[in-house]
Amino acid sequence: KDLLDPAGVRWSRDIAYVSAPPGYRFARYGANGGFTKTWSGAAVAGSARYGTRFQYLIDLPPGKYRVRLSFVETWPDRKYRGGTGWRIFDVLAQGVPAISWLDVFSQAGEGVALERSFPVNVVNGQLILDFIAKVGNAMVSSVVVCPESHGQCGH
Repeated sequence: KDLLDPAGVRWSRDIAYVSAPPGYRFARYGANGGFTKTWSGAAVAGSARYGTRFQYLIDLPPGKYRVRLSFVETWPDRKYRGGTGWRIFDVLAQGVPAISWLDVFSQAGEGVALERSFPVNVVNGQLILDFIAKVGNAMVSSVVVCPESHGQCGH
C-alpha cells in the first residue's frame, strides 16, 4: 500500500524491475515494510533497503535530473553490531561516484534522516543508482528523482 504524506506526495513501495538487468525501481520503500520520509526535519517512520550491493533502475526520458536520497540508520546499538564505522558505503549514479564513504550513523545518529542530493544527466532513458558496501551493508531509506528545474528535490 502506498503512503500519502501530509503534503499530498504519494510514496510508493519498491517493486522488482521486470526487465534485465535485475534491480529495483522507484524506491521509497524499505525492506522491513515501512516508509521513510522527512517532514519538518524529523523521520516519521524508518526502514531501509539494504545489502552489500544493490541497484535501482528508474526509466526516465533523457534530461537533467536531481536525485535526493534519504538515509535513516536502523542499527545504532553496538550490541547488535551497529554504530559509527559499522556501515560505510558508496552510491554511484550512472556508474560515477555521487556519494563516497558514507557513514550515516556518524553523521546523523540513530533514527534521524540524513539527506544527500546530486545532479545526474540521463542520456539513455534510464537512471542507474548503485549502492556498494565498503563495510557492512549499503542502505537507503528513500529515493526522489525530479527534473533539475523542479523545486521538490532541493539543491
